Amino acid sequence: MVFKCQSDSFLKEFTSKVVSCEKVEITDVVCNKEIVSAGYEIILDDTILFPEGGGQPTDYGELNDVEVIKGVMLL
Repeated sequence: MVFKCQSDSFLKEFTSKVVSCEKVEITDVVCNKEIVSAGYEIILDDTILFPEGGGQPTDYGELNDVEVIKGVMLL
């Protein structure tokens, strides 16, 4: 499957279908302190945000004005 981020890397807006959405705890380390916050794990059927992988960082963007902090590809 080819994702929209692979076929047209210059898109700025895109409509996609939410496959699943689950509330999760997000753990991050800031200034050597572990911080836990609430967030959501959202799986889309397609995306224009390129996921991290192969040493490349994830793209950043928004879903309905909510910041996306990490993108990964599920195999």
